[in-house]
Formats: sequence, C-alpha cells, structure tokens
Amino acid sequence: MLRGLVAALDSAEAPAIAAGPSSGQDFRSGTAEVERLVLDDTDVRRILTMEIEEREDAAAQFERLGQTDRAVALRLEAMLARQYLG
Repeated sequence: MLRGLVAALDSAEAPAIAAGPSSGQDFRSGTAEVERLVLDDTDVRRILTMEIEEREDAAAQFERLGQTDRAVALRLEAMLARQYLG
C-alpha cells in the first residue's frame, strides 16, 4: 500500500524530459544528473487525493465484477492514504 503512494510521489518529483534529440551527455561522468522537483504540501495533497480516488474507482469496478476481496483491499488502502491528508 505505502509502496504505491511513495512511487506516485517519487514520480511527481521527476523533472519533465525535454523534447528533442539526446544531448549526448556521458551518463558515467555524472553530468547527466538532474535535480528532482520539490513538492510542496499542496502538491502532496493533490497527488494523495488522486491516488485515493483511483483506488476508490477501482474498488467500485471490482465490486461490480464480484471481486469483493480486491474491492475491500483497495478501500482499505484508500482509507489508510486518507490518514496522510489529515
């Protein structure tokens, strides 16, 4: 559960990849490293809210398919994620 939330936040911290041809940097030299974006509280809340909504939507779909165990697990994940919004 937490692994998915951490992954979502980690992805949000990744800088956008510039469009266009590769710069030809040598990755072994360390010059190709870029700084991660810094998320503020608003960003973190927005991402967590999206993750909660995704889990609730998926839980509803699993419930319609009769897969109540999976629906319950996703709702539990959403409930736990809400604690980080508090």
